[in-house]
Amino acid sequence: MKKLLSVLMLSLVMMACNKDEDSTMFDWDKIVAEMETTELSAMDVLKSLRDNEVFVFGSNVHGNHNGGAAGYALAHFGAINGQAEGLQGKSYAIPTDGVSEKELYTSICRFCEFAAQHPEQTFYVTAIGCGNAGHSPYNVAPMFRQAIRLKNVKLPIEFWDFLSADYFF
Repeated sequence: MKKLLSVLMLSLVMMACNKDEDSTMFDWDKIVAEMETTELSAMDVLKSLRDNEVFVFGSNVHGNHNGGAAGYALAHFGAINGQAEGLQGKSYAIPTDGVSEKELYTSICRFCEFAAQHPEQTFYVTAIGCGNAGHSPYNVAPMFRQAIRLKNVKLPIEFWDFLSADYFF
């Protein structure tokens, strides 16, 4: 019951944030099948990025990129200490540690808007918030539901169990 209430509440927040979006249904089986064959666990395989590729990671509210994916972005992809959100070199930070779920969702909305405005770039999203920040894919993955329509956003495999039709219906 708690899971259902969380999903319903998050869905209401998403609908409010995306009130202008078209409400057509998705072919979830096709989307999941396609993404499962193309998704990467970004930190496991990305050693370098092409000019049009961006590493998306979770940051703390202060932008201190000390460890996990944030430390990896700092060491390899131009993340900037002290910048908690946005594009930084070949990386994009989303604050996950030290923020409320509502603030996290708002930052994810901003990221999705940015990605939609930059279709020439490919964004490899890590399982943000699910490491040092202590969130779970169960809570974070549904916040990326709007990213499913963006062909240039590659979500982590850890999120796909929570982006299927069974989870929402």
